[in-house]
Amino acid sequence: MKGLKIVLGALCCTALCSCFKDEPLNSECDVEQAYIHADNPTALFFNVNDTLVNVLTTERNIKFKVLPGADLTALTPHFRVTEGATVRAADGSAVDAPRDFSGGKSVAYTVTSQDGQWSKTYTVSMTVREDLSVFDFENFSLSSEYAYRPFYEWKERNAAGELSEFWATGNAGFDISMGEENEENHVGADQFPTVPIADGYEGHGVKLTTCDTGPFGTLVNMRIAAGNLFSGRFNVDEALGETMKTTMFGQPMSRKPVKFIGYYKYKPGKDFQNRMGEIQQGVVDKGDIYCVVYRNVDSNGQSVVLDGNNIRSSSLIVGTAIIDEVKVTDEWTRFEIPFTYTKDIDPAILAAHGYNLAIVFTSSYRGASFEGAVGSTLWIDSVKLIWDDDDDDDNQ
Repeated sequence: MKGLKIVLGALCCTALCSCFKDEPLNSECDVEQAYIHADNPTALFFNVNDTLVNVLTTERNIKFKVLPGADLTALTPHFRVTEGATVRAADGSAVDAPRDFSGGKSVAYTVTSQDGQWSKTYTVSMTVREDLSVFDFENFSLSSEYAYRPFYEWKERNAAGELSEFWATGNAGFDISMGEENEENHVGADQFPTVPIADGYEGHGVKLTTCDTGPFGTLVNMRIAAGNLFSGRFNVDEALGETMKTTMFGQPMSRKPVKFIGYYKYKPGKDFQNRMGEIQQGVVDKGDIYCVVYRNVDSNGQSVVLDGNNIRSSSLIVGTAIIDEVKVTDEWTRFEIPFTYTKDIDPAILAAHGYNLAIVFTSSYRGASFEGAVGSTLWIDSVKLIWDDDDDDDNQ
């Protein structure tokens, strides 16, 4: 609450001061978009939309997804930045000079605000886009780019041994709800909704817990935060606005999934509450585990990412794998869900990564609407996708 009062006070002061003097120079220093011009983009990328990356304010690593074997020895990234900000290469060389990104090389760029008081460093790299099949949740670390406190994030290792940014969580939103760290709301990384556990089904697993968001959550009518883990990105800029848009579901794929396998445990919390915090007698919370396959380009050729508004209802959805019931159990329980397709998959579009795959786990099935039971917990581990072109041995 202290942090909120400071912010509101600052806004009021800013409004009053603007009546007496010119607007101050912009203090923002964000990269909003990064893009690469290429004479023949299809020699570098699966599709033209891959030449541009929309960068969230919490992201510092900008990765372009390229074709295997693409020539990466002389590429020049360009940037759209916040008003008045300037970009320079961190090594002091010309920002528009071609760079060698081959062999996993990366290049750092520093963005400085219009007022010269703030700066951020971004790292640009190229990575081969590939389909991941096995998710063991062993590669997790603490975030370092957020305002209040660090929390856990997950990556997966690809065939080349590189860590891939595949998973996202709503931990950043919970961080905002806790506000500035003080004695009242001291929250450690292990108390966030989505955290690692040492005793998974095999090695580490992930624990998703529905948490109380405290006084700030009550103030903005977002009283609970469900534990979640999903393939995609979390847009923290919408955490206090259009909250359904925070969850940007899905990663591009080039193979057709036919089966979704893994292990879980689940325990519902005691009291299910609606968004107003009213206890709903007789309502028992439920976990949710599902996959959605959807077309990631609309009829106008524009890139599409489904979010909390339409991940289960969009006309772009072509297939799903949804568990019928997440049963209450304190034993690791295997699930195996076949994909059901309502539309044919176009092989040419699939080969060009024209479909996205969203994998979603949550501790409260209505958590996106801020309804659920505090304490509801879903544990997950040893998740695997089976593709239609896998060998028979992979289907075991």
